[in-house]
Amino acid sequence: MSVVYDGDFTVPVANGPREFAVPFFMEGDTDTKAFRREYLQRADKWTPPTYMETEVVDGLVYYLVSESQTAHIGAGMYQFVREYAMIPQSRTTPRQMSYTFRGIGSDQVYSPATISSELISGGVHTFTCATDPGIGVGDRVLIEATQTQYGAGIQTSFSTRRTALTGTSGTTVVTDPVIAPGNNSLYFIQLRKVEDGRDPRTNATTSWVTFDYYVPGITPGVSNVADITTYDPELIIDVNGKETLTYTDTTTPSRTQYLAQVAAGTLVVAEKTTVKRWKGNIFEASTPFVKAE
Repeated sequence: MSVVYDGDFTVPVANGPREFAVPFFMEGDTDTKAFRREYLQRADKWTPPTYMETEVVDGLVYYLVSESQTAHIGAGMYQFVREYAMIPQSRTTPRQMSYTFRGIGSDQVYSPATISSELISGGVHTFTCATDPGIGVGDRVLIEATQTQYGAGIQTSFSTRRTALTGTSGTTVVTDPVIAPGNNSLYFIQLRKVEDGRDPRTNATTSWVTFDYYVPGITPGVSNVADITTYDPELIIDVNGKETLTYTDTTTPSRTQYLAQVAAGTLVVAEKTTVKRWKGNIFEASTPFVKAE
């Protein structure tokens, strides 16, 4: 079938239908679309196109984001391809990343209490202390003992953490049974209240990356790239005003505030927002978040 052109090619003339694509289809965005289309124009009339000019298709606005290099096809004619794209909608997609989880420490120091006696009965371990260790139900307990290896008689230090159970009061501390591995025996020495914590650690983890799109001069409140909204990871500041990687009782934010985020399943910023050009003058801002733990 022949194609009949109406015009003198002083302006670009479409040479075929629009070829559509859905760039983020695999990430669940079926609304954002782009298309490419071939054009013909007299070589002596060609000029660079108007950057980000618009074309409305089925009521949707598309922006001119690129034009290919011109190709001479004879008879004084140029052939080239233009690409138009919508401003993408925001989306969130999971990604695997390496992230350094902040440390959790405590400035609290609790005095140990000597263990006078202990008994395992009814599925629990009851420790009687010489003094009141100040431990209540739900507190974490560090229990220290000397372990004697069966047969060899070699003694080593042994420690474990448990949660204080119902029945804990005064000099009595009740936990899950503390049993030595193998046939080794334990001589219990002391216990004390502790705050659970960890050093900063780096792990591979699942992040949730948010993608937002901006066009300077078109997006409300964004006149240039510097106006694009970005996010930074939370800074932890110690009592001396120095940045640290561990939350404690005296940092800002504090250990308590961070543990509240953990309990709520809050997503925290993992890395500073990255801003880059997506297509044309459409900029993409991506921010990874991880679940506080």
